Amino acid sequence: MTGSTIQLNGDDIRNSPVATVDQTLQGKVPGLTISASSGTPGSIQDIRIRGVGSINAGNDPLIVIDGVPVINTDMGDSENTGRSSLSALASINSADIESITVLKDASATSAYGARGSNGVIVITTKKGKNAKTTFNLSTSYGFQNKATAGREVLTGVQREELYLEAVYNQYGTAYDFTEAEAYDFVVANDLNPTLVNWVDADRPINDWDAAMRNENAPVFNMNFSASGGNETSSFYSSLGYNKTESVVLGSQFSRINGSLNYNRVLSDRVKFSTSNTVSHTNQDGAILEQSAYFANPIMSKYFTSPWYAPYDEAGEPTFDIGGPYNYLYLKDHDISYNKLTRMMNNSFLEVEIIDNLKFKTLVAMDFNIADYKNHSNRVYGDASAEGGSTYTSLGRNINIVTQNSLSYVMQKDEHFVSALALIEYQKNQYYFLDAYGESFIADGLTNVNSAGANKDADSYYEDWMNASYLGMVNYEYADKYVVDATFRREGSSRFAAGHRFGNFWSVGAAWNIIKEDFMANLDFVSNLRLRGSYGLSGNSAINLNSYQALLGFDADYAGAGAIYPSTYGNSFLTWEKNRNYDLGFDFGFLSEKITGSFAYFNKYTFDLLQAVPLSRTSGHASYTSNIGEVVNKGIEALVDIAIVRSQDLNVSLSLNFATLDNEVVELAKDGEGNYINIETGTRKVEVGHPIYEWRMKKYAGVNPENGNPQWYLNGKDGEVTETYASAALEFQGGSAIPTYSGGAGIHADYKGVYFDMNLYLAGGHKVYEDWSFYTHHAGRYTIEYYQGVSDLMNRWQEVGDVTDVPKMYYNNTGNNASSTSTRFLYDGTYARVKDIVIGYNLPSEWLAFAKFQSASIYLRGTNLFTWVKDENLQYDPEVRADGFTRLTNPPIKSVSFGLNLNF
Repeated sequence: MTGSTIQLNGDDIRNSPVATVDQTLQGKVPGLTISASSGTPGSIQDIRIRGVGSINAGNDPLIVIDGVPVINTDMGDSENTGRSSLSALASINSADIESITVLKDASATSAYGARGSNGVIVITTKKGKNAKTTFNLSTSYGFQNKATAGREVLTGVQREELYLEAVYNQYGTAYDFTEAEAYDFVVANDLNPTLVNWVDADRPINDWDAAMRNENAPVFNMNFSASGGNETSSFYSSLGYNKTESVVLGSQFSRINGSLNYNRVLSDRVKFSTSNTVSHTNQDGAILEQSAYFANPIMSKYFTSPWYAPYDEAGEPTFDIGGPYNYLYLKDHDISYNKLTRMMNNSFLEVEIIDNLKFKTLVAMDFNIADYKNHSNRVYGDASAEGGSTYTSLGRNINIVTQNSLSYVMQKDEHFVSALALIEYQKNQYYFLDAYGESFIADGLTNVNSAGANKDADSYYEDWMNASYLGMVNYEYADKYVVDATFRREGSSRFAAGHRFGNFWSVGAAWNIIKEDFMANLDFVSNLRLRGSYGLSGNSAINLNSYQALLGFDADYAGAGAIYPSTYGNSFLTWEKNRNYDLGFDFGFLSEKITGSFAYFNKYTFDLLQAVPLSRTSGHASYTSNIGEVVNKGIEALVDIAIVRSQDLNVSLSLNFATLDNEVVELAKDGEGNYINIETGTRKVEVGHPIYEWRMKKYAGVNPENGNPQWYLNGKDGEVTETYASAALEFQGGSAIPTYSGGAGIHADYKGVYFDMNLYLAGGHKVYEDWSFYTHHAGRYTIEYYQGVSDLMNRWQEVGDVTDVPKMYYNNTGNNASSTSTRFLYDGTYARVKDIVIGYNLPSEWLAFAKFQSASIYLRGTNLFTWVKDENLQYDPEVRADGFTRLTNPPIKSVSFGLNLNF
């Protein structure tokens, strides 16, 4: 091969206590970054390979299982209300995986089409072998908790202190009372009955975080498999079960799956193979966690006053707790789940027409049924005014891929040639049906047909297609020189008829220097290989029908149907393109005791699928066009060191590191030739900067003389102002994209006892604390309406105090101290110990009486230790790719005990 690839063996991932297999890649592949959208079991992951190349189109890699592209989307929360996501990869059992290969450059990804521009993750499942039938039983049980506690909040006593101080600062002088008399002023003026009731109850301790927490949430895995075969047929079959409780009460994940893979030699020239997987996944209690919803249990810690008790004296959840709802009641009376049934089949027939010339025909199907339901009870919560409500939906996704190919292999003397010609057709169909209803006259009625009012229903159908024609040639001479070339013409129905097809290609070369005669006397060098590749790939991950000027028919006008322009369209829309080049070398020294690789990459993305603003007179906000350029470049290094090699003792170390430089080179321009920059309240896309670099006002701390917040007038340094609106918006030197990442692993074994540890590192990026306006507010938002963080105790109190937290005021609505600024922008650099495993392979003499071939026991810890560079970043540093902290379940840490038996 001439491309840049990294492969992980199935044994390295099969015992990981994770619900989605992509989580196992973190820290093991240079240039690949993964961040969790939530710690809720089964949630999707943000995966980026060699940076971010697109502004509006997708940046997710292509997922390929046994050579066929599959669906990898969020299969949950069709209502899009912010409930827990459900990854399609949660349906795959890691115990059934033979290997995972990450393809990064044009030469490596070209075989999988233009859609490999964001990288490709190839999953190969286990197959049977020509051997006696063997059985494997693996099981594990453990406990999990939050990997980080998150920012601490005010206790009831601290909140009281700040509240009375704020009242005194606001009214003390005007009404002539001291700070010690502030409580009497509150009582006399009936400012806060909740505080008074709490004080009268002798200041009870109410911990909303603990009330929502499922301490030591259990996680259980069991897998049983059988494999075997002979010269004519082989099989692999498995059955697996996973049950994982969330670290939040009332939420759990379960999966049952089975697989059957069968290979048959029908004759000397005909082979048949089929792989089949069926799974059912249930995310029961899909919590409302993606924003500050009043029913979000994670939000309870940060938005519910500690002056309210989670339970009343009878042990029942309390209702009157200020603004938010008491999730402790909702978890038992609401229904919310994501269910996914997935069936995958991959079958092919291979015929050797003549010696070395083979014809292969393949058909693959990926069928997904996503069932979502959300019932809100009629007594308390979001739907109490409607007498309860139910929303339910059913989505069916059918993805069919057919491939027909001819392959030829020829070897003569020192020449080796292989060639492949392939035609691929892919069609994806999605059917959606949902229903809604309100007003349920009795508890226990949760289906829409029992609703008494406002029933509604909706349905739609979507489809898209891809067609590809592929040619590949690989030439090798004397095991020294390798050249390969790939050409793929690919068409997508996402573009207009005249612009659907694009021509994509790659060329690569490798030189096995170690095979040269002049290397013969360099005994300490065991491998030296130079490789390089260059190519063009594409991206079509945009909304369907973006190229079409469309009419919408779902409007209402005076009780009658109405038609309106819904999409502006662009009939010239076509593929976003990536021009990639990769140059690297592989090495080995001291009889492969030291091995590794080094590579430089440059990925230049142009013809960006970008949303371009339109004049409001057009009736549309924007349209999609091929405008813009982005470059990602960096280096990647991987080193494996066998420190000790012996019969009884082995010690090895693995290190990987990657850098990334992301820059916007070109954007759309207005009629006057000026770039049309893309701005949000915290970020901006501008030429010469990374995609969505942080741009905001720069916080200058608190004025020691009066306790008022300050900002730098020019947005950088120098003169300060106490007027928020006067401070300039400026780039703050960083984006959410890590500029470097890496990992480390150590393995040791001694007479059957083994130890493994893996570390992940990411840095050079910045993270913004979302919802800080409410949780850091120096006034009523934190001390009366909602809840504040404990950092508020560091507030300014007297002349000369040096702090970042301003003076507390009761009606503090104008100083904007908690508005968007660098006060809540942190260095995102962190390191995390991903896995620690201690195990023991039982001696064979111990197993003979039970006729076991092998057996091992192990203790595994996941995410046990986390280091964060910026002490002000108190939330979990592993945030989504956009760089914002969220009110979601953080990543989890776990401890599990496992057993593996082979017989």
